Amino acid sequence: MFNRNRNAWYCSYQQTKGGVSRLQDGGTSPSFFPTLARVPAFFHAFSLCLGRTSDLVWSSRSQQLPNLSDSEPTPIPPSFTSLFQYTLLPINKGKMHVITLAVIGLCAGLSAAAQLASAEAFDITNLSTHQVTGGNTTIEFTIHDPDPLTNTTTNCTGTWEEGTDNYPSPGYQTCTNRTFGWNMDTYSSFTSFTLNVKHTFEDPAVGDYPYNMVTTFGEANITGTPLKCTAGTEEGSGWRCQQQLRVIKAPIYATSA
Repeated sequence: MFNRNRNAWYCSYQQTKGGVSRLQDGGTSPSFFPTLARVPAFFHAFSLCLGRTSDLVWSSRSQQLPNLSDSEPTPIPPSFTSLFQYTLLPINKGKMHVITLAVIGLCAGLSAAAQLASAEAFDITNLSTHQVTGGNTTIEFTIHDPDPLTNTTTNCTGTWEEGTDNYPSPGYQTCTNRTFGWNMDTYSSFTSFTLNVKHTFEDPAVGDYPYNMVTTFGEANITGTPLKCTAGTEEGSGWRCQQQLRVIKAPIYATSA
């Protein structure tokens, strides 16, 4: 009989006079149990592969009472769950090994199929910085994600007090399209800095909603990119710098799902 309390699942067995263990299931034939048991073993292991588990899982460690076949598995907290920690007691090690290998192969296939996000870099245009001595430093730019799954463009801006490090870092500041974000990876001056940019969008190959989102991360080194700077004509207007290259590439260095 399967019993569930708030902390764990467990199986209960009883030794019969004939020496044959049978499941106390109200009459269910024990011969069918090993076959049926492999079904939840496979699907639970598969759910762990996908990173979706909400319950405690089995440990192969169990207490064996003298002269009895009763056994109770040791529950493991969900934080320690993994594909290889799941063992359902009625399945012998050989069969469990076969199931594990099958799930690993399936997971590997799904992982390979999920890599549909294909852009190599973000495109940055219209980059400008404006610094006012004793005032604020402002940055503005347009970012385009050319990935066929999204093909989206948005504007990003940021302002912080001149001479301080109050620019966004390490957290991201959102852009007009809030699925985009940016921060300063490094910052030396308004003409020498490295931009980090990210974008979150739907990738159907990753999974069903809400597990169908991916985030790509790119980086653009502005230090090595020519910026044309001019001094303001009015007192206190500071310096204004404009991007000279038609497009600044921000190569994508990571993707998360």
